[in-house]
Amino acid sequence: MAGPAPPAPKLFWHDGIMPDDPVDKFLDEQKQLETHRHDLIKEVLRQKEAAIKAFDDKLAKLGYDGSEAAKRSHHKHDDDKKPA
Repeated sequence: MAGPAPPAPKLFWHDGIMPDDPVDKFLDEQKQLETHRHDLIKEVLRQKEAAIKAFDDKLAKLGYDGSEAAKRSHHKHDDDKKPA
């Protein structure tokens, strides 16, 4: 016979979660990374919006209002083609 099994380690639970559980640590880290990622995305979008507004303001100072389509195009029109 091998003798009695060693006693199970004592776990101290707080709110139903073991504090040193590696899975919980991993999930907490992932949650923090996801939150940080969302914060970074919000910041990039805010910077993008500010850059677009600044660019639009510069265009407005130059008199461009964006109501007309671009005059130049890489597409050929039938009246631009030379007869063969």
